[in-house]
Amino acid sequence: MKTWIKAALCSLALAGASPLVAEPLKIATIAPEGSIWHQQLMQFVQAVHDSSELELEVFAGGQLGNMADTLKGTLSGRVDIWVGAMPVVSAVTPELGLFNLPYLFETSTEAKCAVPRMVQTARDLAGKKYHLLNIAAVGSQDVNAATPVRTPGDLRGLKIRTAPIPASMAFFQSMGATPQALPASETPSAVSTGLVEAVDFDVVYYALSGVYKTVSYHTPTRHNLNLGAYIVSPRTWAGLSPSQKAALQAAADSMRFDDNLDAIEVFQNTMLQRVAMDGVTIVELTQDETAQWVQAGRAIWDQVIAGTRGDAPGFMAALDDARGACR
Repeated sequence: MKTWIKAALCSLALAGASPLVAEPLKIATIAPEGSIWHQQLMQFVQAVHDSSELELEVFAGGQLGNMADTLKGTLSGRVDIWVGAMPVVSAVTPELGLFNLPYLFETSTEAKCAVPRMVQTARDLAGKKYHLLNIAAVGSQDVNAATPVRTPGDLRGLKIRTAPIPASMAFFQSMGATPQALPASETPSAVSTGLVEAVDFDVVYYALSGVYKTVSYHTPTRHNLNLGAYIVSPRTWAGLSPSQKAALQAAADSMRFDDNLDAIEVFQNTMLQRVAMDGVTIVELTQDETAQWVQAGRAIWDQVIAGTRGDAPGFMAALDDARGACR
């Protein structure tokens, strides 16, 4: 039987047809097993299994490497499908880094409406570098520190861990803080050694990484709505038959952004309650203090847009149209 399958694949290749994928497609993600992101990924996997003969194998928790390395592996064809955060994708498609502009969406409801409208724009920017199946929800970013932080001015002089993206760097620099661009995996050691005194983190990673034990003041700034992406290697995509491509795309399209974001927000609140029971102090912001964060975030938009490679003005125009249609 194995000999027959190999012969059939060779015949298809010689005939110029798209070969059927015989080996399981490898999916790389740093999402830990049992997390809400892993649960949503497995729903995608199940949808593919239910509608096609494709086999998918998930390597969770960074088994194949960190997000940057596995994205490189996906672009080269060593990894078939990559599931990760949009800031990492912006190294390949710079315009997508503008999704991380602070306070891009006025409300969660606006984001649920606007983000799905941006999928085709993002897909067009990807071109042939990779195939973007869909944009995924990841969750909101907050500020966590060793001392209470209520306003942007409270970060002045502090070293804060941020993602290595222009929007985050500019945001914290504008407050007089010193951003330290670090991968999430290196943050716990940076906190324990004093390399950073504050952390720009999603509350789930804040909890799971254990950094909450050192930087134990949590300020729910919600300054970024983090987005993610489901990406197929260009080599893998080219090797799929039309029906296999349709099965992957249909499974990705079935993932409703609004429902997934709702589930993630519930999970974030659960994790925040757990760390609060373990000694974390949640800093409750007043309306005026919240307004100061929003003002500081939107003040750096023009600077970040001007410094973004690619068609940043065109991407922002599409974003403005999407947000406008949702208000």
